[in-house]
Amino acid sequence: MKKGFLNKEILGWSLFDFANSSYTTVIITVVFSRYFVKVVVDDSSGNYGEYLWGMTLSISYALVVLFSPIVGAIADYSGNKKKYLIYAALWCIVFTMLLYFIERGDLYIAMLFIILSNFGYSMTENLISSFLPEITTSENIGKVSGFGWGLGYFGGILSLIISILILQWIEEGEYAVRVTCILIGVFFGLSALPSFLWLKERGLRMGVLTGMSGYTKIGYQRLKDTLIHLKDFKELIKLLIAYFFYYAGLMTVISYAAIYAEKVFHFKDTELIIMIIVINLTSSVGAFLFGYVQDKIGAKISLIISVLLWVGTILGIYYTTTQTGFWIMANIAGIGIGSTQSATRALVGLFSPSHKLAEFYGFWGFFGKLSSILGLYSFGLLSYILNSQRLALLSTLILFILGLILLFLIKESEGISHAKEYNIEN
Repeated sequence: MKKGFLNKEILGWSLFDFANSSYTTVIITVVFSRYFVKVVVDDSSGNYGEYLWGMTLSISYALVVLFSPIVGAIADYSGNKKKYLIYAALWCIVFTMLLYFIERGDLYIAMLFIILSNFGYSMTENLISSFLPEITTSENIGKVSGFGWGLGYFGGILSLIISILILQWIEEGEYAVRVTCILIGVFFGLSALPSFLWLKERGLRMGVLTGMSGYTKIGYQRLKDTLIHLKDFKELIKLLIAYFFYYAGLMTVISYAAIYAEKVFHFKDTELIIMIIVINLTSSVGAFLFGYVQDKIGAKISLIISVLLWVGTILGIYYTTTQTGFWIMANIAGIGIGSTQSATRALVGLFSPSHKLAEFYGFWGFFGKLSSILGLYSFGLLSYILNSQRLALLSTLILFILGLILLFLIKESEGISHAKEYNIEN
């Protein structure tokens, strides 16, 4: 029987967002990204370092594109999604902690560890999301998704504050950054424990898998079956294509936010950290608020409002020339970050049949990371060629507008009914 808005299992599920946000906030967005550009690459201009950072993330997302639907299909078939979630989390934690050994000039090994850790993180993101439709009702799915995403931002804030304290406590800056990588691995692991303990496995085992060939075979078989029946999920396809475009813009902004603020608006370290903390707070508000709004007016309308916020934000950032103006636009973007991601995750759940949740969330990961490759690589390349991050920013505006246009074509009620009918027939 499905649960209400908040209980022990939903809290455990939400705490995984709290846990893995430490990785994206500290490693990808604020601390290690800048360490990579300035120290590992040792690039004084920053342009080439940014290009390599975007390339590194793009490679990791390419791996996710290749494997996420297959891993999801295998997880559904085995009836043990939680086991694969634990494996993926440990994978991310181990390679995050190995970043401790990265010093000046260790470019290729740094790229390898980021690729592998980010691959693990992305797999956990898909797998934990596949539990969402099982732990709540369609009437509360927006609130639960928003609660999890909102709680995640607090995890990012707390892990960042602890990292700041370490950076200030250890006088040698480069070594301090390396220590934070150990910290994030520990923070992730400890914070995720309630998820592993409280989440229930509801999937039914469809067969026994043995050997790598057996796993690969069943993964491709189930994937093939889903592709054949995609005509039954037209609204999901529309959503994923729209998501492809607007998420490319969103991920580009998230990944380059600190670098952009430092280079274009000359933010100092303390100002950057305060800005990231405040943006996480506004993102949390956006996730919580739009979770309730979504359950009242529908996920489609919530998404349209969120993407419209992004269009206005990108235009505002492009035209503003002051730190104050950037602060205002960044916090509006924060609201958009939380609301867009939370509403998309919930709508994917509503459009997915219950016995293919991990697989369909694998497709969600597939489209998301494929779009990240487009956004990150194009922004890094344009920034390098044009020698201007401000001009490169306009590429994200195009992506948001394309996603917005496609969202208007989605028929939300039809998508939900098709998923329910597929469950009955199969």
